[in-house]
Amino acid sequence: MNVAFDAFALIDGKEYPMGHLAGAKGYECGFGVFCEHPPAKPFEKFDIVLRSSANAAKSTLDLTEIWQGEVVIKDVGVRTRGPR
Repeated sequence: MNVAFDAFALIDGKEYPMGHLAGAKGYECGFGVFCEHPPAKPFEKFDIVLRSSANAAKSTLDLTEIWQGEVVIKDVGVRTRGPR
């Protein structure tokens, strides 16, 4: 099924936008999302929320139908880099 999502980081009960992703059925692709404005206080884990999005689908040229729903990936670990 075609998919188009808005991605969020769920940290301490608050959602932080991480961007959009979309893909057509049968095609492999890579993608990346990031959180521009995460909370100031440190955190070790967060949940990724992928919520179906008609707007994300409209930003493509070929998706006219998408899977509807939400996927939550729990307890994603955070790796931090030391000072450079």
